[in-house]
Amino acid sequence: MRLMVIGDTNSEIKTAIDIASSKNAKIILVESSEQAINFLCGGKGADLIFIDVKFDIKALVNVLGNEKISIPIVAYGVHCSPREAVRAVKNGAREFMPLPPDERLIAAIFTAISDDNSKIIGSSLKIKQEIDIADKIA
Repeated sequence: MRLMVIGDTNSEIKTAIDIASSKNAKIILVESSEQAINFLCGGKGADLIFIDVKFDIKALVNVLGNEKISIPIVAYGVHCSPREAVRAVKNGAREFMPLPPDERLIAAIFTAISDDNSKIIGSSLKIKQEIDIADKIA
C-alpha cells in the first residue's frame, strides 16, 4: 500500500507513519494539498491519503474528483473536537483518525480501506472483455 501523508510530520503522525511502515506501507510525505495534487496529477499514485484536518479537505476532494482520481482519504488530528472530525468526514474524508494513534485503529483503517466490496454490474460479453483488460493492466 502506498500511503500519502499531507501535513507536518509532528511526533503524533510520525508514530502513525511508523505503524503504517511496519504494516509494509510505502510512505509518501507532502507538506500541502497542492504538492499532493501535483504528485498525483504527475502520474504518480497513492492508495490512501492521510490529511491533517487543518487543510481544506473539501477542496482536495473536489480537485481529485475533477481529475478523475479516486483515492480514499482519512483525516487526522491531534486532540480534535468531535465537530472537527464530523466536518472532515462531511467534507469528503472516508474516516477520521484521532492522534496520538492506536495501532489497532490504523490496522482497522487499512483493512476497511483495502476491503473493496463493490460489485460489477453487468454480465455481457463486452463487459467481461473490458474487465479482463482492466485486470491485465492492474
